[in-house]
Amino acid sequence: DWRDTETDRPKAPYELFKPQDGLFDENVILQIKNGPSDFQVREPLSPLFGAIDSTAMCLELQITQEYTGQQRDVYNLATQWEEVYSFPLDKNSSLRDIAGKKIIAQAGVSSVGLDKNWTGHTLAQCNLYAFGRLAWNPALTADQITREWIKLTFGTNKRIVDVISHIMTNSRAVYEKYNTPLGLCWMVSPEHHYGPSPEGYEYMKWGTYHRANREAVGIDRTRRGTGFAAQYTPYLTEIFDDKTTCPEEYLLYFHRLRYDCKLKDGRTLLQRIYDDHFEGADAVRSFIEEWKTLENLLKSEKSDVYHSVLNRLYMQLENAIEWRDVINTYFYRFTGVPDEKGREIYP
Repeated sequence: DWRDTETDRPKAPYELFKPQDGLFDENVILQIKNGPSDFQVREPLSPLFGAIDSTAMCLELQITQEYTGQQRDVYNLATQWEEVYSFPLDKNSSLRDIAGKKIIAQAGVSSVGLDKNWTGHTLAQCNLYAFGRLAWNPALTADQITREWIKLTFGTNKRIVDVISHIMTNSRAVYEKYNTPLGLCWMVSPEHHYGPSPEGYEYMKWGTYHRANREAVGIDRTRRGTGFAAQYTPYLTEIFDDKTTCPEEYLLYFHRLRYDCKLKDGRTLLQRIYDDHFEGADAVRSFIEEWKTLENLLKSEKSDVYHSVLNRLYMQLENAIEWRDVINTYFYRFTGVPDEKGREIYP
């Protein structure tokens, strides 16, 4: 009996699994991706972690950056994973509280190539390091892990540590801004998953993912819409169901909103999309200038690394500008509403 007879919708996982013991043998470990989509830049925690009591679980993380820059764009996964472990299960607990208890293993999807530094982007090595550190101690913060890795890789010079730490700590937020902010997801080029394609996956058989039209964008996944929000514990369902309490970073994951909808800071949704994409590309320029300040400090022993990272940052800037222009133009063509700040959006 897996459907609610009144709504004919699937019951929430906690209704299905929680009362049942012996659903699997005692030696079974159920491996679950951290989110319900597929390692996107921003997605909520999988509701299964709050729904299963009797079966041991394994948290699956993606170390390789399939949708997060493919180790061409700097993206510090430790920051994202700290958010994963901090995600609430209910009012009184987070995922971190069941690590080592209900969650007894951590798995990583990873790929290393033929580059001398394994990962192509030297700074992406930190993601391998962070995975191992968090597997042993989920209480560690992203800042602790990142600074540990920087000191082990580049030495303890304070200037070097501070600059690289600043770039890496902010890299996740910067990538999210020029990519798909507010939990939008899936505007990426099909097949190779690098670069923007607003409708690349939109009309495939497993879509759709944003349903943008002339008036609105996003998917209503509340109990009034697809019902997905009801798969979480009641505490979280209530939060996600209401656009005024839903965390803004997940707003378009759980809600469909008009472009003129006002956000908490007074900006319209459309202006927030424009601003994020311009700010994201500008931030990558700042990363380049910050990195250049390290040239004299790295030129002796780390000269190859210095130039390798700099080249990757220039590559990232090209990518960020492409994302900015393609996504902003996409929404401008739908709405005909220009940027309030007069910045250029190509028609």
